[in-house]
Amino acid sequence: MDSFNNYIVDSKQLITNVVNIKNSLDANTRLCAVVKADAYGLGLEKVCDIIAPYVDYFAVACVKEAKEIRKQLRKIEKELALIGYVESE
Repeated sequence: MDSFNNYIVDSKQLITNVVNIKNSLDANTRLCAVVKADAYGLGLEKVCDIIAPYVDYFAVACVKEAKEIRKQLRKIEKELALIGYVESE
């Protein structure tokens, strides 16, 4: 088990949950992990490191989060989806 901020998360169970979700999908369906808001307070870097091998891409809420994930997780080369409003500028 790992400590995430003030939470304790069972990393093995997190992986099990993601794998179970992935296995329940059609073989051609891609799995997106929504990690906006610092992975919902669990810690973006830690959560992404754990589940990256099991997901096809990550989703964030804004450009700022997309830049943060790219900066913090350079070794993880996953596609990113922006699921929030994007200013035209």
